[in-house]
Amino acid sequence: MEMDLLANKFNLVFEDFGPDHEKVRGKYFFLGQSFEKGVWDTTESGMGLIETDEAGLNKNNLTFNIVEVYGNPTCSAVSVNGMKYDLVGNTSTNASSMNIYKGN
Repeated sequence: MEMDLLANKFNLVFEDFGPDHEKVRGKYFFLGQSFEKGVWDTTESGMGLIETDEAGLNKNNLTFNIVEVYGNPTCSAVSVNGMKYDLVGNTSTNASSMNIYKGN
């Protein structure tokens, strides 16, 4: 994910959870990632489709919620007009990574 490009084009809400974050300071924690290929949508979440008007989706009303954990940014939610949408994936896992870390 090219963060500079994303930040120049869209609204971002950004949280950074590094080794000095208060939630992990002095604690051990597990971090798992899966790397997937496929599509994400809102229909199976019960929220329905994201509604647009004749002009389509106005990017000024679109916000990506980004969480960065130990240098790895991930889109954790998408908000349109201030409403967060749950995304359900129809994906297949290509790889995974799992580690135990200790916060500073």
